[in-house]
Amino acid sequence: MAIPLTITPERSASAPIAVAASAVTVGVLGDLLFHGTGLGINLVLWVAALAIAASWVGQRHGLGAALPDRWLLVAVGFASASAIRDDAALRALNLLAVIAAFGLVALRHGPDASVSLVRDYVAAVRRVAFHLVVGAILLFFSDFH
Repeated sequence: MAIPLTITPERSASAPIAVAASAVTVGVLGDLLFHGTGLGINLVLWVAALAIAASWVGQRHGLGAALPDRWLLVAVGFASASAIRDDAALRALNLLAVIAAFGLVALRHGPDASVSLVRDYVAAVRRVAFHLVVGAILLFFSDFH
C-alpha cells in the first residue's frame, strides 16, 4: 500500500535546495566513478549513493514515506549483482532492473500514489519501454547525419 504524498508549506521551502544539492552531489560522484571505466563496483556505489540521497531528501523534507522505500534496496541489490558477475547480457539486464526499480520508486511516490493500481504500474512500464525503444532508435539514427 502506498503512502500518500504530503507536502507542508514549511517543509517544502527548503526542499528544492536539498534536491538540487543532492542531485549535484550524486552527479559529481557519478562523473568521478564512471569516467573512463566500465560497470562494476562503481555502479553499486553510485546506486547506493542515489538511494541514500533520495531517502534523505524524502525523509528530511516530508516528500515521501516515513521509511525508505524497499524498491531502493532492490535497485542496490541488482546493481551489486552486476558487480558480481561480469557478463554483458547479465549486466544489461541488471541495469534495466535498476532503472525499473527506481521507476517504481518514482511511481509509488507520485502525485496519485494513494490510488495506484497494478494497471498503473503496467501502463508506466509500457510508457518507459516505448520511450526506451524510440529513444534508442532516434539516438542510433542521429549518428548518421
